[in-house]
Formats: sequence, C-alpha cells, structure tokens
Amino acid sequence: MYEDYDICIRCAKVADIIEGQAHQHFLFFDFKCKQKKCNGCGSGWHWVGAFRCGKCSFALDFGCVTLPHSAPHKSDEHMLYLTYHNDNDYPNHRYCDICEGERDPSLWYYHCSICDTSAHPDCVLGNRPFVKNGATMWYYGRHDHELGFFRKATGYPECSDCGKLCQEEILKCAQPACNYIAHYRCRRFGEENF
Repeated sequence: MYEDYDICIRCAKVADIIEGQAHQHFLFFDFKCKQKKCNGCGSGWHWVGAFRCGKCSFALDFGCVTLPHSAPHKSDEHMLYLTYHNDNDYPNHRYCDICEGERDPSLWYYHCSICDTSAHPDCVLGNRPFVKNGATMWYYGRHDHELGFFRKATGYPECSDCGKLCQEEILKCAQPACNYIAHYRCRRFGEENF
C-alpha cells in the first residue's frame, strides 16, 4: 500500500488497545482520529492516526504513547520521570530547565522531584531518542558511502549539504578518509525543509 514506508519497531509493537498512560479509560488506535491535538505533547495529527478514548476527548499520538517512563539526562544526577500534569502554579515552574524555553503546564514533561528539574520530552530525549548513536544508514543521492547517525558532532562542523553549522543530529560518512558530514534533516528531507 505505501511504497518506501518505514515504521519504527517500537511503534509497530504497540497494541491496538492500551490502558494507563495518565488516563482512566482504555485508549484504542484510530486511523481517522478526529481530535484536534495530542493531550501529551499538544501537536496536531498526521496521517498515521492516534490512540483515543471512546468515552471522552482524550487522545495521544504514537510519540507520546511510546515515551519512556523515566530517562537520564546530563542536566540532573537523578533519573527524570515522565509527569502528566503540573499542579504547581508558581510561574518559574513553567520553564524547561534544559533549553530555558517556556513549558505548557498542561502538557507532559520530565521531572526530578529531588532537584526540582523540569524539561520538555524532546530536550531530555532528543528528536530521535530510539535511533542508536553510531547506527549506519544508507542514503542514495549526493553521497555514495554508508552514513553513521550521531546525536552531536564535535566542534560543530559545516554541513556538507546546506553549509550551516551542525549543532544537532548528524549523518557522518563511515569511510575514514571521507569528511562528509550533514544534518540528519538535510539528508532525510532535503535542505529546503531545514
């Protein structure tokens, strides 16, 4: 049905009906979910559908359903735990302690109750948390060697595709004599979407 369609193994293993996930009712997968946004992250839906409640308007996308319940981050010596709501009205608690950006208190976040650290899930896990650092990928087109996925590049080199500094996930040539490095987004989607 879908040509060249890839799906994450973690997402493929998720059952069609789930319980828990900060909601008192069962959630079932609906390819044509009508809710406007995910209750976990606030994002709108794309074509893959979502998990929704049959009794109320609660719904979650695949990204939120598969979030780990706890995760380490270098900003805190303790594990950060996935938190589903913010009961604290103090305005300083509405900021991410990693990126220092505002955090919507109605959306899920990671928190350490010992250090009082709170952070966006993307700031704790990164944009592609389940891709192994160093995993090799093959992209046809502008480069003919295997490319390794890395979360960070040392020294922030220039992207071989768009020329901007690489400050996030990169693909680096696996050949020792080749200096090709590109943003993951440039190789995956093309620089016009960067």
